[in-house]
Amino acid sequence: KVPYPILLVLGGLGIGFVPGLPVVQIAPEVIFIVFLPPLLNAAAFFSSPLDLRAHLRPIILLAIGLVLLTTVAVAAVAHFVVGLPWAAAFVLGAILAPTDPVAAEAIFRRLGVPERVGTVVGGESLINDGTGLAAFRMALAALGGGAFSIWEAGLNFVLVGGGGILVGLVLARVILPLWGRLREPSIMITFSVLIPYGVYILAEEVLHVSGILAVVTYGLYQGWRAPRLFPDASTRIQTLAFWGVLIFVLEALLFILVGQQLPSILGNLGEYSLAQVLLYSLLAYGVVLGARFAWFFTTPYLHPVFDRLLRNRYLRAPWQERLVMSWSG
Repeated sequence: KVPYPILLVLGGLGIGFVPGLPVVQIAPEVIFIVFLPPLLNAAAFFSSPLDLRAHLRPIILLAIGLVLLTTVAVAAVAHFVVGLPWAAAFVLGAILAPTDPVAAEAIFRRLGVPERVGTVVGGESLINDGTGLAAFRMALAALGGGAFSIWEAGLNFVLVGGGGILVGLVLARVILPLWGRLREPSIMITFSVLIPYGVYILAEEVLHVSGILAVVTYGLYQGWRAPRLFPDASTRIQTLAFWGVLIFVLEALLFILVGQQLPSILGNLGEYSLAQVLLYSLLAYGVVLGARFAWFFTTPYLHPVFDRLLRNRYLRAPWQERLVMSWSG
């Protein structure tokens, strides 16, 4: 009765410490290109655009505002307590700020958590990867000695994020009607896997906009239009069954590989001792969690301000739901 992501991480850790096995080191590009497009596409496909729209304001505030707040909080602690330079501290903050709700959502399904909690947590995770990656790239550029301007960074963030959404929407409107003309299930399933990779690579590598937001936009549009474009029930059942297995295998590999990399990381700590790294890790985790708790238990009380600015009603969830959403990051 343990959520499988937790079991897989612990299993990966155990395998990683088995003597005689090769050291596992994965290039970041492999994670981004091999794992990210299908996982993002599936998460977006199974999200309800209507539910996301109903909770759009808290999701946007979490995916952008909370990510930036967490980045700054972690950077401040890393600079003043750990002693990292500001640029390196912001790189660390940008890495830790986005959430991953896989383990939390597995528990949600088991315990019958209210649907809007899952919608907000899942919607936040769909968008905040793009925010975190943009912040990471800006911090990395500053770390490399490049000039940093907050106005240029903000404009770049808007252009990269907005460009990714636009690319995903345009490709969805062009590709899906053509794809809907196919009738052979095996070909349709193959294209359903290949298209998210094409969307990500075109957006990220060719047009230099957010590939993450492009794939998320494509997946949301695909999920919204799928019943009309693919009316054949047997094909839909085969496709959904295939994707269910594919996502489980990718997540299993990802969590196991994360665990297996720990021994090589521990062997290259440099000037830091293991005790120091564990202490700093607990401190960083406390800052991330504290930032989420502070956000969820302060911003809802500012809802009159948001109502005046955005002319909409802020999600005023009970404190129990906010507690769950805080912890689920």
